[in-house]
Amino acid sequence: MDQKQLTLFIETAQLGSFQQAALKNLLSQRAVSKRLRALEDEVGTPLFDRQRNQVVLTPAGQHFLTRAQEILETMHAASTEAQRLGTHHAQRLAVGYFSPFDGALLRPALSRLTPHYALTIEEKGMEHLISDVLLGHLDCAVILHHLPLDGPLDQVNLASETIFQGHTTMGISAALAGEGPTLAPQLLTQLPVIYYISEPSTYLETGFRHSVAPVVDHLTIHRVPSFEQLQLLVGLGQGVSFYPEELLSAVVNPHAGIVYRRLAGIDTANETFQLIYRKDRHHPGVRALLRALRQPANGR
Repeated sequence: MDQKQLTLFIETAQLGSFQQAALKNLLSQRAVSKRLRALEDEVGTPLFDRQRNQVVLTPAGQHFLTRAQEILETMHAASTEAQRLGTHHAQRLAVGYFSPFDGALLRPALSRLTPHYALTIEEKGMEHLISDVLLGHLDCAVILHHLPLDGPLDQVNLASETIFQGHTTMGISAALAGEGPTLAPQLLTQLPVIYYISEPSTYLETGFRHSVAPVVDHLTIHRVPSFEQLQLLVGLGQGVSFYPEELLSAVVNPHAGIVYRRLAGIDTANETFQLIYRKDRHHPGVRALLRALRQPANGR
């Protein structure tokens, strides 16, 4: 099967008619029917129920329609990226990040590099970012560094430079927050702690448990698959979450029904974002990114 065949299949499914698909593509109805029959033979099952005045998708056809649309979107994205890289003589720079907050840190810095570098940007879990930088799939990545947990990164051939330091704050539903400038640590035993990262990862969970261990010895904590879901659950009082306080304004919706307060009795000055890269690779784009991150527009 090829791109033209998949496009014809999608258009026929949307129009519900071989004749309409033929008119749209300047083909004969017989040619459309023949091409789609060949696609069904290749797939190995009927995709259309051919009725008297229309064609409708079979259950297999409904499933294949979703996959065909995904395949075409992927092909289009790959083609666009290849054309951009083929015509763009700038050097490639692949950058990774793990959350909306470090994404907000990167955005203005990367915008300064766009005219000079062909950028590839990927969101992944922290463990994935570290391994991809080590393997050379990424030139650099932003991580939240927990030194007591990770040990020195230079022991694994990674250099790191701090690009942001701040405080951890908690988000809780405004209906549950009560009075006072801080939250009692015992709250963490009453509501689940939830966090967002794009793929399964225990890195943030382990770091948070370590930070509250002096005052909380038992808590329920789990990951949710999207930041929007996290904010919805916190706003509805279904959990609490932790955030980099100084970056809230760049990311969160002020009307989500959430208030943000530090935990009482906890050292909250533990948000350290670092840019990591291979020590034995001297990519000029990484140095340019570090310079851009240090410019005042990033609010530090």
